[in-house]
Amino acid sequence: MMYNDLMLFYSFYFFAILLLLTYGQQTIIYVKRGDTVELCDNRTTFIYAYEYRSFDGKKNLIIEPTRHERYSNPYGTSLLRINNVIENDSGQYKCPQDDIEWQKLQVYVPVQHVYLTNMHTSTHMHNNEFCGNENNNCLAMIEGEPLDIICAADGSPRPALDISLDKNGTIPTIMALANGIQPPPIVNDQFKSSVYEAYRIIGLIPSDNGRNITCQVDMKHIDKKLILSTTKQLYMECMYKV
Repeated sequence: MMYNDLMLFYSFYFFAILLLLTYGQQTIIYVKRGDTVELCDNRTTFIYAYEYRSFDGKKNLIIEPTRHERYSNPYGTSLLRINNVIENDSGQYKCPQDDIEWQKLQVYVPVQHVYLTNMHTSTHMHNNEFCGNENNNCLAMIEGEPLDIICAADGSPRPALDISLDKNGTIPTIMALANGIQPPPIVNDQFKSSVYEAYRIIGLIPSDNGRNITCQVDMKHIDKKLILSTTKQLYMECMYKV
């Protein structure tokens, strides 16, 4: 009797694991803002209503295509077409007569801008032909001091960001500074940032002068081609003691 109960327990256990693997790892459908997407199977149905739930669970509603100009049933089946998708369309959708599976839709906006600059403007810096009047062409620093920089980008959902130096010379330490740095409403008078991070680079020496520092952002989990970067040269100024 105990043996049968044990076998029954393990049967339910492995069945639960199978359900988790089957339904717990749903595929996310990615679509670019402004494009058209089709959800649900092309099945015969007499119910043309779709459950919608936002990813944060704060918004739940029933979508009836006949009441929305961007939604339609083009084939008179269970398939749902959404035209000109926007970020608010992101979420989970349940198809008619489907009591289990939710389809996940993520609307994305590719990165258009990447911005790399000094965090602080040093009063010791002198303008030169390479850096320009406001050090726009380089990342300027004083020899012996750490280099604090800001990298910002747009894009939605939030892209991944990475700071790197070219491989010539030493291997300095790059560390992210503590959170709490507030981004400006508009970065460089061009864009609203979705990622805005500060980094400190320490261990730079005079021979590192002229090295390239790159800020790269990507959405490779959506498309391997969604990568954008900007690069500036390091300009190190020596402060001679009098």
